[in-house]
Amino acid sequence: MITKYLTTVSVAFNPFSKAGRTARIFMALLGPDARSTMKIKTAVLSRYSDVGGRVEVGFSIFPFFLFFCLGANWEGVY
Repeated sequence: MITKYLTTVSVAFNPFSKAGRTARIFMALLGPDARSTMKIKTAVLSRYSDVGGRVEVGFSIFPFFLFFCLGANWEGVY
């Protein structure tokens, strides 16, 4: 994944929900050196949370992108 234009990433996911998988895969695609190039904020939701996951990405060329992972899969993001 090209992370050149990413400035901030905020991810919240429920590890017990199937919908939280999309957020976990997104974090895995950032790479090991992502924390040195951008500001990353993570939150783990409780087992009984209604929200499956949330990914918010801030770019240097436009404000941000917000994606709710409930009922979506990673192929739907492309």
